Amino acid sequence: MSTFIFDCPNCSAKKSTFDVNGSEPKGVTVSTSNDWYLFSTCRSCSVSICINARVTYSTSLSLDSKCGKNANLRIQALREFLSKGCSIESGFVDFKYSPILPSTELPPEYLPDEVESLFKEAAKCYAISCYNASGAMFRLCLDITTKNIISQYASLNPTTNDKKTIHSRLNWIFNNNILPKQLEELSRCIKDDGNDAAHDGSLSKDDAADLLDFTYILLERIYTEPARIQTAHQRRVERRQV
Repeated sequence: MSTFIFDCPNCSAKKSTFDVNGSEPKGVTVSTSNDWYLFSTCRSCSVSICINARVTYSTSLSLDSKCGKNANLRIQALREFLSKGCSIESGFVDFKYSPILPSTELPPEYLPDEVESLFKEAAKCYAISCYNASGAMFRLCLDITTKNIISQYASLNPTTNDKKTIHSRLNWIFNNNILPKQLEELSRCIKDDGNDAAHDGSLSKDDAADLLDFTYILLERIYTEPARIQTAHQRRVERRQV
C-alpha cells in the first residue's frame, strides 16, 4: 500500500503517515490528469479523508515521453505507480486536504441567481451541522424574497410598516392571500427561529429544518410554479404552431 506524510486535518497529528486506499484523476485529458484525488487513511486516528495531490514536474515529463498525448495511458501509468506500495512523494507534490461534504438539499428550479446562491449556501451549512449559519442564510433568502413579493404587489399599497421586516412583510402577504393560509402557522415559528439564529446563536437542527422546509415551499410558490406554468404554456403554443 502506497503512503505519504501529511498533517492530519482530523486529529491534528503532525506529519502523520497516510495509507492510500484509492485514487482518481480529476480529469481524463492530458491537461488535467496531473491532478489527483487520493482517498487515504491516517494511521494516527484511522479516519479516511480525501487528499488532493499534483504530479511532480519531472514525473509529468517522464509520462510525456512514455505515453505521449494519450491521457488513458498516463492514468494507467500513475495508477501502477500508486499500487507499488512505496512512498508516493517522489511522484506527487502539493498535498492538500479536500473535505467530502454530505449531500445537500437542492434548491427549487427557476430561482433568481442571488436567491439560488443563498439557498445553496444555507443548505451546505445545514448539511455540515452549522445550524446557526444555515438559519441566517435561509433568513436572508426569506428577506430578499418577501421584499420581491411586496414589490410585485405594490398595487395593493403596502405601507412603510408593512415593508419594514420579514415579520411585517409575511403578515401583509398572508393578509392579502398571496400565500395560502396553511403556511401561516409554520411561518410564525420560522420568524422566531430566524431571529434566534441572527442574534443569540441558539438554533437547533429541528429549527433549521423548519427554516429549510418553509423557505423551500415559499421559493417554489413564488418562483418555481409560475415559471413551470409559463414554460408549459410556451410548449403548448409551440405545439399549436407546428
